[in-house]
Amino acid sequence: MSRLLLGVSPECLAKVPYRGVFKYPPLVRAESLHVNIHPKGLLRIAPCIAGQKVVGGDTVAAVLDTQFLKNKDINLLVDIGTNGEIVLGSKKVGFLTTSAAGPAFEGAEILWGMRGIKGAIEKVFVENNRLNVSVIGETAPEGICGSGLVDAIAVMLKEGVLSKGSSLIKAEEATFLKEDIRRRITDQGFVLSFPEENKLGEAIYISKNDVRQMQLAKAGILAAITLLKETLGVKGKEIQSVVLAGAFGSYIDKNSAITIGLFPKSVKAEQIKIAGNSAGLGARKLLFTEGVLEGEKNCQKNKFLRYCNEKRLSRSFYEGNSISLK
Repeated sequence: MSRLLLGVSPECLAKVPYRGVFKYPPLVRAESLHVNIHPKGLLRIAPCIAGQKVVGGDTVAAVLDTQFLKNKDINLLVDIGTNGEIVLGSKKVGFLTTSAAGPAFEGAEILWGMRGIKGAIEKVFVENNRLNVSVIGETAPEGICGSGLVDAIAVMLKEGVLSKGSSLIKAEEATFLKEDIRRRITDQGFVLSFPEENKLGEAIYISKNDVRQMQLAKAGILAAITLLKETLGVKGKEIQSVVLAGAFGSYIDKNSAITIGLFPKSVKAEQIKIAGNSAGLGARKLLFTEGVLEGEKNCQKNKFLRYCNEKRLSRSFYEGNSISLK
């Protein structure tokens, strides 16, 4: 994106060795990019880690804001999206990779999926033996966004709606479930909102394919974390904290994420920290010389690892593909 902003051809990013023209973008005048500040004002573009096409200034800014690479302990930063960025390290060294998690976390490729806007189911929980949903804008539900999907599948796991093989059980087999949970099991899937409860006049439900999409998405993230751990020689218990960055990371329920197996089994809810808009906050720090120097230092410290051609990736992805209670 920084190359497109500067009018530089991104063609080199689509060819081996996938490196850009520059690692540290030059300062440019605001007037040259038609940015509405003082025309002689300078624009500073965040540097890229290793010049890679998928690890840009947003990750550099997030690392800068969270400051977790200044810690002597091993910490993990995860920016969840269609392309997830994962950083594992300490003040000594940092390793970084990306994961094609797919669009499920953003509500895409999900039958009733939508972005996190008004009308989206953002939370799903069981209270007093009944399933409840929380909708953005406190209106009738129109679909479900990523955080709601994670919650829904976590609930389905805990309530016994999903079998050991991550398949939906049949209604006639669900006699042991709570009455309100059992009545939501249909041939189509697991109902979150019945037709009379929304404006659509149709049931909003989690389908078998939705569960599969979430399996693939979370397996991509977990596989990347696993490979970084192996490369750094880190055991799960050595990870002191997990920082969730990005818009999606601000809304995901930590306990639900743990339930579906998004993180290594050793990670506990109290270790997970929500960073919020860390890219935006880090960008502010990049406006100052000290922030620029630290950002460039982090770029040099972080080593980008590309696992796409390694057999270990297939193994880690397969192992992380299941969704079951720990």
